[in-house]
Amino acid sequence: MIEFLDVVIIGGGPAGAAVALTLKKLHPNLSIALIEASNYYQWRVGESLSPDAGKAFRELGIWDTFQHLNADSAHGTRSAWENECLHENEYFFHPEGKGWHINRVEFDHWMAQEAANRGATWLTETRYVRSENITEPYHLLNFKTKDGELKLKAGFVVDASGRSAVFTKERSGKAHGYDRLFGCIGLFNTNLSQLHTSKYTMVEASASGWWYSCVLPNQKVVIAFMTDADILKKKKWNEASNFCQWITKTKYIKENVPESHRPAQMHVLSASSLRHETICGQRWLAVGDATSTFDPLSSQGIYKAIRSGMFGGYAISDFLNGDPTSFEKYTRFVKEEYNEYLLVRSQFYSKVKRWPEEVFWQRRQSEKVVKKLSRN
Repeated sequence: MIEFLDVVIIGGGPAGAAVALTLKKLHPNLSIALIEASNYYQWRVGESLSPDAGKAFRELGIWDTFQHLNADSAHGTRSAWENECLHENEYFFHPEGKGWHINRVEFDHWMAQEAANRGATWLTETRYVRSENITEPYHLLNFKTKDGELKLKAGFVVDASGRSAVFTKERSGKAHGYDRLFGCIGLFNTNLSQLHTSKYTMVEASASGWWYSCVLPNQKVVIAFMTDADILKKKKWNEASNFCQWITKTKYIKENVPESHRPAQMHVLSASSLRHETICGQRWLAVGDATSTFDPLSSQGIYKAIRSGMFGGYAISDFLNGDPTSFEKYTRFVKEEYNEYLLVRSQFYSKVKRWPEEVFWQRRQSEKVVKKLSRN
């Protein structure tokens, strides 16, 4: 017999865990499965939590256990953006006081564990394959596990699978994309954890894109270069020797890593901005990056995922309570949030005037692009 669950969440990252925690708080008796494709061992992108995350943790009831997580205080951002001078954006006056630098794998595992502690069924190494609508109120979901196949019958499905958006793309492959930004990311071992700069995320603009770095728990440093896919390919940033050579040409980023160090790991990942046109339907909705993706410049990735998961949980709760407008309101929230993001994104990129002949900045400052961003 195929097991039936009230809600099946595809994706065990922060967005999916936030959905599970929200629903368990509002509807303790719901049967919920949180299903993750990985085993939480592999490195994951995302290193910083904004101070707003603290409020979300308290609302989800996980603030106390977060205090015991291996996280370092983050005091804000230092950036050389409009010019070469370093400017500080402190968290000092934020109501929450500080942010955090985290080990992303440990963080994601912790959030999923908290959902499991509240009664959600938590499965790992279980990869979504496809779905079938068997009758109007149900979805039949097919998964591949390390031991074979798994079929589940779900009264409601949540796509929290990140940029892959595996369930959402089955229903509507149409998405509005706004750039081809990629990140070339190096993870370094270091002994710089005592530096004052370890409390800040560093951002530095350059002719072909922009850099960011921060010192993580356990004496590790992440350094990333963000540029467009064609520029990345042309200049071969993804080769460790080239990557390290370009680090030495920065003014501030290089301070976090000695020249002799090479990255212990390197990854190249899409960081493009896009929004899926359809994010909910017959007994399903998407959350987190399965709805829309933000430029890392926003520094909102993890918090956005948690916030989206919470709002998705509220929408499902309203639906279960008989509100026929719950998905309409949720869709409007996602669109409005994304339009506001596009406007702020455009404003930030337009501030950089130092390299008017460079294609990376031309693409982001042309009036046609700005108008396109504002219109969608």
